[in-house]
Parts: sequence; structure tokens; C-alpha cells
Amino acid sequence: MRPLRFDFNALFGLMVISLPLSVKIFFPPINTEIIYPAEILIGLIALIFFFTMVYDKERKFIPGAEFFKHPLTLLILLYLIANILSTVFSTMPLVSIKALIVKICYVVVFYFIVQAFIKSSFESYAEMIKIYGICMTIVVVYSLAGHFQFGLTKKSSGFISYPFFADHTIYSAALAFIIPAFIAFFFFPKVFEIKAGKRAVFFLVMLLFFAALYFSFGRGAWISLMAALMVFVLFMLRIRFYQLILLISVSVLLLFYNREAIVSSFEKNRINSNEINAGLFEQVFSLTNITNDLSNAERINRWSSALNMFVDRPWFGFGPGTYQFQYFDYQRKEDMTPISNLNPIPPGATTYFWSPVTGLKLPQSSSAYQGSGGSAHSEYFLALSETGILSVIAFIGLLLVALKTALRIFSTTTKMKMKIIAMMAMLGLVTYFVHGLFNNFLDDCKLAFLFWSSLSVIAGIASHSYVQNEK
Repeated sequence: MRPLRFDFNALFGLMVISLPLSVKIFFPPINTEIIYPAEILIGLIALIFFFTMVYDKERKFIPGAEFFKHPLTLLILLYLIANILSTVFSTMPLVSIKALIVKICYVVVFYFIVQAFIKSSFESYAEMIKIYGICMTIVVVYSLAGHFQFGLTKKSSGFISYPFFADHTIYSAALAFIIPAFIAFFFFPKVFEIKAGKRAVFFLVMLLFFAALYFSFGRGAWISLMAALMVFVLFMLRIRFYQLILLISVSVLLLFYNREAIVSSFEKNRINSNEINAGLFEQVFSLTNITNDLSNAERINRWSSALNMFVDRPWFGFGPGTYQFQYFDYQRKEDMTPISNLNPIPPGATTYFWSPVTGLKLPQSSSAYQGSGGSAHSEYFLALSETGILSVIAFIGLLLVALKTALRIFSTTTKMKMKIIAMMAMLGLVTYFVHGLFNNFLDDCKLAFLFWSSLSVIAGIASHSYVQNEK
């Protein structure tokens, strides 16, 4: 039989274009929500990839051995193994199997298949981020146009990005992730072969993204971008990895030692981000208000519930995708707020959203509203409750190894383009790892693509021959 031939480049490019522009569609017959058309294309790419592996003896789309042996790849495999074991012991097998299939597809397509595409030219990663960002401008213009009609208020920021993004938190997370890349495109035009005219366009897009991020009122995204700036400064100071770990460790120990005083100051904070006229000051300084800021207080409730679930099943958790159905019984009365839920919304329940741009009443499934669904509001607490301690160790390991690898690339390779690509991928990852303290989005392909592909390019550059030679 002849090797299977298929234009992966065109299909993959179409998928990248579709990611920011896809919308969630609920299919009642199978009780499933699909991000269309992106998830259809992701599934198609995964299937064709597996068929190609079987019939193509040349194995063109298989990453090299060095890539598979890289610590990042090994940690990702450990993460997937933890999810598989959790599914085996899941309290809701069908729910977990569906969640596991989606997660595996995301990792295979965005980490392994992306590497197969970019292994001969890591500039392709920058091109993918460019395409994603350019398509994102359509969403930003749409969102700002609708937001302007409501006076650019915080209250309306929660729904202005719908139907492309479920709410302002994931919308702002995507913006924060790609902003470092577009800053790099603007300040290093020669490295990326960007001419003067196009550079001006990138400058305008960069300003547009900053404006959109500000008016998204996504406090987690603001913090994550500030964290990325701090990491950038440390990169420029050529800090060593062990020095960075020492700095982080000392900071954590100081916070733990002063935890009672910190909690007391948090309880005294009455600055509320939900006030009608809340501005930048209120948004920033309300972050530590755990008393009367309902958004913060409900997060504490969700985190507490996740910890209680972890204590009950520490090794394998309740199973991927189960938190939204299981956390209700693990809430404590003293943690609950006026917006806490006592029961899950029935599957397939439909609410309606009025689009400020089109003026149409659009149906959406209940899960589109994170605040009324079952999100743990933290990637780390979600993993603890659903997949247990092993997956959390693997996930935190990804952060540390990615930082170490990016620092080594930046300090060892003489190729400026590789330095910048590794840095912008790492800074994007920093925004997500920090934002992951407050929200969880890896079950959405729009953020999963940015996350896994950025890890892929860092591992790929580190595994490449010229980096190996410069160790």
C-alpha cells in the first residue's frame, strides 16, 4: 500500500486560524458541547496522524528521539499517565473517558504534531502565533465594539467576548499569553523579517491587545502579565536557575511564616471590584479582599472544596471532568457565598445571551457561564481534586523544567532568533502558569494550543543539534 499523503500544512494552518474564531455548539442528542470548527479539525488531524504513522514507513511526522527523551516530554507523558490512571479509578467513568480523550487529542496535536511541523524550522512557531494573533484581532474588535455600547464598564466585560470566548477570564488569558510574542515582533523586526509597514501594523495590534486586556477587567491576566515582566527582567539579568528557585523558595517560606498576619490583612480589606464605579485601583487592590468581594470569596469556596475532595481521594482523584459534578457535597457552610451552587445545572440546560453587536438573542449551554457552573477556578486545585497528587507534581514540574530549559537556551545558543522564540514562548507560559492559580482553561482548545505548543517549541529547540553542541 502506498504511504498516505496529505497536506498537513494546509489543514494545520486552517486549524490555527479557526481557534480564536470558533464557537461552542451544544449537541443535545449526544449531550456534548463542541468548540466548532476547531475541535473537528483537531480530531481530524489526530486521526490522519495516527493513520500516517501506520502506513507511512518514513515516519515524517514523528519527532526525533532527542525530543522524546527531553524532560518536558517525559513530564507530559507522566501527566497523561496520571490522567489515565485517574480515569480507570474514576467515580464517573463516562465523564472521565470523554475528558481524557479530549486531553489526549490536545496533547498529541498541540505538543507532538506541532513539534513534527516545526522541528526543521522553529520560526514556524512564531508564524503560528502571528496567525493566531491576527485572527484574535477580529475577536478583539468585535468585543470592544460591543463593550463600547455599554460604556466599557466592568459589569459588561463578562459577556462582550461571547460567543468566541465564554467569558472575560479566558479571553484575557489568551490576550496575556500572546502579548509577549507581539512585543517581540515589534521590537525585533529584523530577526523576524518584518518590514517597516508591517511593523507599524504589529505596533497597532499590540496597542489594541493592551487596550483589550485592560478593558477585559481580567485581574488574573493583569497579574500574570506583570509576572511575565518580572521573569523577563530576571532573564535579562542572566539569573541562574538555582538562584531563581532559591528566590521562589525564600518567598514561599516568608509567606508561610507570616500567613496569619497576611490572612488578617486580607480579612480587613473591604475594597470591592464589583462596585458599579470600580476602577483600576479597586480592581487591583480588591485582589486580597476575601470578605465581601464575592468573586474572591467564591474562589476560596471552590478551592476549599477541591482540597476536601483531594483529602478524600489523594492518589487518583475523582476522575478527569468530575469536579463540576462532585464538589457540591464538599462545600463547607462557612466558606459558601450567596453565589455558591448546591446542585449542578442539568446537562443540556439552555440559557440565552443577547449579543450587543448583532442584537440577536443567542442560545448557549449552561456550561458557558463559568460562575454558574462547576469550575475549580484553579488549574492546580482542579488537578488535585480530579487526578490526584501525581498529576499536580507533573504539572508543577513542567513549569520548573520549562523555566530551566528556556534559561539555558537563552544563555547558550548564539542564534538570536532562537533566543527570542524561546523567551516569548516562556513568557507566554509564565502568564498561564500564574493565571492558572485563579482559573483553569486547559480543557479549552483556544488556550490548550498556546500552552502545549509553547512547551513543544522550548523542548524542540533544546533538543536540536546546535543547542546540544553549545551545552
